[in-house]
Amino acid sequence: MDNKQKVFWDERTEAVENVALRWGANFVMFALLIDVCIRGVFFHEAAWDLLFLAGVPGFVILINHARHKTLERDSRYWKVLLVLMIMSAVSAFIAAFLLAA
Repeated sequence: MDNKQKVFWDERTEAVENVALRWGANFVMFALLIDVCIRGVFFHEAAWDLLFLAGVPGFVILINHARHKTLERDSRYWKVLLVLMIMSAVSAFIAAFLLAA
């Protein structure tokens, strides 16, 4: 009698699926951001709904990591994140000011 069973799901399968989902999510996010930029610059439309759809998954991921207590504990990580957020806000302000002029 043969007791060998086929393995349909293992760590490698999970890793490959996670990478595929990450690539797919990144593609959708950048496509939405590019669409928002094109609508704003060429058609003078405010696409806040699409911008909201591009930003929400980041907050969902952050909440999930916080719930499972897997957030980065290194203070350098949080400092770099804060600097990037400030730089993003400043560059968005400058871009909005230049486009309005």
